[in-house]
Amino acid sequence: MVLRYGVLGGSLPIADLTNWVDRGELSEDLETYLLLSQQKPDKIRRILSQPVSLSADWLDLSLRTDPGRTLLSEVGQVLQSPQSRNSAESLKTALLAAARDDGQLSLLEVLQDYPERELHVQVDRLNKLADTWERLRGGEWLDQIKP
Repeated sequence: MVLRYGVLGGSLPIADLTNWVDRGELSEDLETYLLLSQQKPDKIRRILSQPVSLSADWLDLSLRTDPGRTLLSEVGQVLQSPQSRNSAESLKTALLAAARDDGQLSLLEVLQDYPERELHVQVDRLNKLADTWERLRGGEWLDQIKP
């Protein structure tokens, strides 16, 4: 995963996020990016780990609707795949994979299941991602869906 903050950027293993979320171990690189993002680390950690209960089949149908495509577009503003011409499809694949095993997904699982070799996270847009994820968790997005 490549974290980008404006013109600055650097690699960060997904394992660093996983260790931080699961065990509270904050790597030096991750700490630097959190400082750059000017986000509250507890908020980001909570957003990464909070599950959303959705079946993969229902999610697949929902992502084909206008609100679903809007959700993919909003999240795609923060999570981008430079090698792929279709970041939305890669994001959809990751969302479905994360939901498939237990009927729920977390943002960390989406990052872990992202199918492309390289994922760019726009750190300066984390607030937008946090707001979008909160809408998803709160059911606001789900209320608009009529698959």
